[in-house]
Amino acid sequence: MSDFLVIDEMQDIAREPFLDVLDLMVKGGLADGRVLIFGDFERQAIFETEDGRELLRKRIPGSRHTGSLPTAATCRASATS
Repeated sequence: MSDFLVIDEMQDIAREPFLDVLDLMVKGGLADGRVLIFGDFERQAIFETEDGRELLRKRIPGSRHTGSLPTAATCRASATS
């Protein structure tokens, strides 16, 4: 069990089975633990599932900082990098 959990690409795993596992990985669970989550639910969601953001809001009801931050550009490594 971790003191702090950082998750990237959350848009790909914002489903109940994955959230159940993540909930067990951090002290206090997702609702009360120290968790930092990143995901692009607009352009990077590769699975057609329920709205992951809404599911996260239900699982982390007291979250103080949920929302979106705009990005000016997306940088990706090239296939030859």
